[in-house]
Amino acid sequence: PLLQYFTTGKAAVVIAKYYEGAFVNGTVMFNGQPINNSEVVIQKNLTYSNNFVVPIDHDKNLIIADENPSGSFNLLAGAGSRLLVRRYPEIVSPKFFSYGFPLKIIDFNSTVDRNEFPITDDDAMRKSDNYERYLNITIESGRINGYVYSNLDNNNTYNVSVDEPIKDANVYLWEVLKFDGKQFRESSNGVLKPLETSQYPTVLTTDENGYYSSSDLLPGYYILEVYSDNYKYKSDLISIPSGNTSYNVSKPKLAGLKGVVYYDKDLDGEYTSGDEISGATVDLIYNGETVKTTTTNSTGWYSFDSLIPGKINGIDLNEYTVKVKTSEYQASETVYPEENKTTTLNISLELIPVKVTGKAIFDGVPMSGVTVDFEPDESEDKNTAESNSATTNDNGEFTIDLKPGKYNYTASKTEGSTTIYKSEVQHLTLARGETSHILDDIILIKESVTVTGRTLYSGVAVDNVSITFYPDYEKENNTAGYASTSSDENGAYTIELSPGFYKINVHKEETNVSGVNYTYSVSAETNTLALTDSYIDTGYTFDIELTRVAKEAS
Repeated sequence: PLLQYFTTGKAAVVIAKYYEGAFVNGTVMFNGQPINNSEVVIQKNLTYSNNFVVPIDHDKNLIIADENPSGSFNLLAGAGSRLLVRRYPEIVSPKFFSYGFPLKIIDFNSTVDRNEFPITDDDAMRKSDNYERYLNITIESGRINGYVYSNLDNNNTYNVSVDEPIKDANVYLWEVLKFDGKQFRESSNGVLKPLETSQYPTVLTTDENGYYSSSDLLPGYYILEVYSDNYKYKSDLISIPSGNTSYNVSKPKLAGLKGVVYYDKDLDGEYTSGDEISGATVDLIYNGETVKTTTTNSTGWYSFDSLIPGKINGIDLNEYTVKVKTSEYQASETVYPEENKTTTLNISLELIPVKVTGKAIFDGVPMSGVTVDFEPDESEDKNTAESNSATTNDNGEFTIDLKPGKYNYTASKTEGSTTIYKSEVQHLTLARGETSHILDDIILIKESVTVTGRTLYSGVAVDNVSITFYPDYEKENNTAGYASTSSDENGAYTIELSPGFYKINVHKEETNVSGVNYTYSVSAETNTLALTDSYIDTGYTFDIELTRVAKEAS
């Protein structure tokens, strides 16, 4: 076969020996339990040009704990092989020189333990008396300890004689069970993204010396998070191998926040001089509680200092909310002030909406399901009104929040394409600082004709007939629309239709009458309908006569 050298682009001919392979069997356990999503791998180093060595997988077993409670493996090994136990096979990729998380390496170089003697050619070809090996592998636990402290000497290391320990800080360790292998393989830099973590973390608390420790951890990757006074100081993906790992966390350097509070008075979508709002109350909120409050000065400026940062080492950890309110304006913004910097956040205010209530009625009766549309009055220059709509409840009432400004509003109720009720255009002016406004009752006007009738055959009611009304396109300036309904079990129907000229279609499932199957259609005498405005107040009765045809027996 041809192998491409990593660095030269040249090819070489490799002469390979045939091996049946030595048997390498055994178990891998941690604290008496198999390690889920782990692999036992037989590898052999492949040397490229410039003595560049890459381990190549020759044989491997994936251990799934539920399927393999003993953690057993059975592998074949060639001469010169080694054995590797690793976690996270989903992040094995020669592209990034990533080989998972090694838990144990057995190089088969022992001079004492026959099971770990070098695997020779004779072993690999099963010619020796030592071609079958058995290994009971126990993974040593991992331990982590460290200090959480205030870095008073600014040297980025914990100095017990100078730095101040932080007591009662909480350290959370979330074990990573699996990574997003697809994202890892498709990335350009091999960034690890945890896909599955332990359901519950290991929670540690620092003592009076700021010290924390945990032992008996399964070696692997962990997400470490550190909190103090409900602020997050650290979030990091760390590796904890067998043995001891030290990890100190210093309190992040403080942050500041400043900016201008303004209202876009000329509505040009930008902050310009003169837009500043003075005397506005600015609240800084963290975790639902107001932690600082200030008031904007004469130029609209506000500032907060000595904040636990929100962004630490480029990671958003602590989210703050800045809320601003005056009698006329309000705003709310989220921000992550950056560590050891003063972050600038200019805040654009919006007008506080007015709570508007009203009722829609027809002939003194409240109407539900009526849509009330509010549109800005286009004749008003620099109008701050914004489009919005509300729907009346069962009592014909509605409530809506509207920005101050000038509005035109109308109400309507429709069924499909048919407008049943409609109001005249009304006008509304809402002033800044106004908190609530009650509208006069909206008087609805009937726009449609209530059509009632029956579906009949030879004067006898026919039930469950689907009826479709559609415009007669031969009529000029026809105001008819599309509508459909069905007759009930008594052949009766009711529908709202706009005045105009209609054609009618019907459909009924094939019906058996006295042993004969019939299909129905609308009669020529009742397949059109003309409705004028005069029927809006009175309604109109229209019976639909049907014809039927017996279906021939097949």
